[in-house]
Amino acid sequence: MLRMSPKDLIENNCLLVALAVALLAVLLQPLQFAMMNVAQGSWPPWPGTRWALRWQQHRRNRLAEAARLPAGKELTDAVVQRAGAAGQQLRRRFPKPDHLLQPTALGNVLAAMHESAGRAYGLDAVTAWPRLYPVLGEQARSLVDDRRDTLDGAVRMAATMAVTAIASLLLLACSGWWVLLFSIPAGITVLAYNAAVQAALAYARDRARGLRSAPGRPARRAADGTARKAGRRTCPEPAVVRSVAPGNTVACGARVLP
Repeated sequence: MLRMSPKDLIENNCLLVALAVALLAVLLQPLQFAMMNVAQGSWPPWPGTRWALRWQQHRRNRLAEAARLPAGKELTDAVVQRAGAAGQQLRRRFPKPDHLLQPTALGNVLAAMHESAGRAYGLDAVTAWPRLYPVLGEQARSLVDDRRDTLDGAVRMAATMAVTAIASLLLLACSGWWVLLFSIPAGITVLAYNAAVQAALAYARDRARGLRSAPGRPARRAADGTARKAGRRTCPEPAVVRSVAPGNTVACGARVLP
C-alpha cells in the first residue's frame, strides 16, 4: 500500500483547494441571482437573521443620532458638516421604512437605492427602471452597466472565496499549522464583500443619475405630490411615447411604454 508523507498530503490538499477554486468560479457563474440574494440576506432564512437585523438597526440608529443637529451654542459649522455627512450616509446605506431593513450591509444599500431613487418623481424605482433604462443615453447606460458588472463580480468573488475558505478548513484540519491557510480566502471574502458594498453605493448613485437624466421620466414631485416648478416652467401631464429613435429626446414628462 502506497503511503504518503505529511508533506505530500499537504501538497495534495493544497492542489485540491486550487482545483476547487477553479471549479467554483465556473459553477457559480450561472448562480449570480442566487448569490446576490444570499449576499443581501433576503434568501435563504438563516438562524442569525434576527441578530443581524438588530445589528443593522443599531447601525442605522447610530447614524440617525449622528445626523441630528444639537440645539444651542453647540451648533457650529463643523457640527453641521458632520451631521450632514452622517445624514448622507444614512440615506445612502439604509432604507427609511423599518419593514425594508435587511440583515446585511449590501442588502440595505440596495434597499435604500430601490426605495429612494424614484421618490422625487412619485415612482417605484423597481417598476420604473426597466422601462426607463432603454431610453438612457449611451454614456449613462454604459456607466450603469459597468457599475452593475463590478457589483456582480465582487459578489461572485466573495461567494467563491467563502466556499473556498470552508473547503480549506476542512481539508487542512489535520495538517497542523497549515490549517491557518484558510484565513487567506477568508480574508479575501471580507475584502470582496466590502468591495461589493462600495460597488453597490456607486451603482446606486449612477443609477439615480440615470433616472434623473432619462428622457421618459415624469415631472419631479413636491412633498404634496404635485409637479414642482422649474423656474417659470412646469411639466404638463405625461405624454405616452411608444418608441424613441436613437439620438432623439422625449418631451418633458413623457412616459415611455414598455
